[in-house]
Amino acid sequence: MAKQSCTLTSVPLDILGIVLDNLELEDVKNTRLACKYLATIGPRFKSFIAHQTTDLSVESLQNYRELASHPQLGSAVKTMVIMAAIFDTSELDRMLKTKRRRIVEVNGPFTSTTEPELTDDELARAESDLAWMHAQQAHQRNQTISESIDALATVLRLYGTLDTIDLDACVTKSPSVRVSAAQAGEWHPVFIRASEVYQITTSAIAKSELSLKTLLIYRETPRCSVPSFDVTSHMAELEALPGFTSAFSSLENFALSFSTRVQTDFSKIEAARDGLEGAAAAYHNFMGSNAGQYSHENLEATMEDNFPGIARMLCQMPRLDAFDLHMTNTLRGSSTVYHKVLDHIANEVKLPSLTQVFFRGLPASEESLVKFIDNHQTISDLTIEEMNLTSGCWKRVIKHISHLPNLSRLRLSNLFNEQGVFNSSQCYRKILGMMSRLLTIQVIHIAAYEV
Repeated sequence: MAKQSCTLTSVPLDILGIVLDNLELEDVKNTRLACKYLATIGPRFKSFIAHQTTDLSVESLQNYRELASHPQLGSAVKTMVIMAAIFDTSELDRMLKTKRRRIVEVNGPFTSTTEPELTDDELARAESDLAWMHAQQAHQRNQTISESIDALATVLRLYGTLDTIDLDACVTKSPSVRVSAAQAGEWHPVFIRASEVYQITTSAIAKSELSLKTLLIYRETPRCSVPSFDVTSHMAELEALPGFTSAFSSLENFALSFSTRVQTDFSKIEAARDGLEGAAAAYHNFMGSNAGQYSHENLEATMEDNFPGIARMLCQMPRLDAFDLHMTNTLRGSSTVYHKVLDHIANEVKLPSLTQVFFRGLPASEESLVKFIDNHQTISDLTIEEMNLTSGCWKRVIKHISHLPNLSRLRLSNLFNEQGVFNSSQCYRKILGMMSRLLTIQVIHIAAYEV
């Protein structure tokens, strides 16, 4: 009788890597021994577990503690993705309240929505799914932030060194439906959990004294940011940890998506929603709204504690080579007062090795933007997108950028000032001059200027 070959040998290696990423350590070791092929691919097999993901649950962190403790496999892990897991019951709540399910159909530019009544089976399934979701929420609440910090710090201490920690977010809407943060029915729970995971991760890095090159905080996660107020309020705890300075001084690449202040008292949000009437109430029920969130006129949203934390964090990263800062406006109204974030950075931060800078969505004053550039003449790659200049003139800023001695790549897109969209024709000659100079070094990419 012919010996049956191992079916795993026919599985594409990238698919095999995904499978292994979702197995516990004991199952990974057993899979390795399933056939001679897997037992002999050596370093290639280790590469399958170089990228690990955790949602910070007790079970997940226990699995990673075992992996980090393994004498051969632990050192193979190079990247850890830490997920902010959000259990969003808004759709199930709506279904059980209205006894209807929503069907959205997209046909080219047109979208149609129907809401048929739930059958008895669908109603029972929705009730069962909601009970499961509530159990997951309770399980997450019962795991305190301090417990999560200690457990994650233990794992990171065992690893000792990692290339990258990447914070991301996912939203669970039912036992079988998991979507990106952009598809959450409620956006503010995403920001609240994102802030908790930021606090857990940064504290664990400091406590473990991990050697880390890259820290990405929701860099590519849509509709998910850490409120700048939370960054500031968490700094006192970080600065009190003995390993904070040494751990963060190893960073070479840092990205942070931050937001304006977010209301965390859900009772205030509910009260504001209950007060909606007429078209406003109908719009909220169908599309959601910012009811109950801070306005640009609220003192809490504009107080000084919203602004200095990011600069204080950057001061602990003297080796930084690349820096990406993105802002999301959650306020009802203008967020221009948040130009003070860059004011603090320009006045307090000097990074001698900085070569790559990405500013996206930030308001800024000419004075602070120019001062930041003056403090970092080493910049060779500069991106400024969706920036509102709250005072001063873009023409002078671009002239200042043109004097950067090492600049080889520039991208400017969607620049605004007090008059509206900046008209780049005002400094057309300066842009052409930069292009002719920079093209002698490296092809420069200037993204579309909005006119």
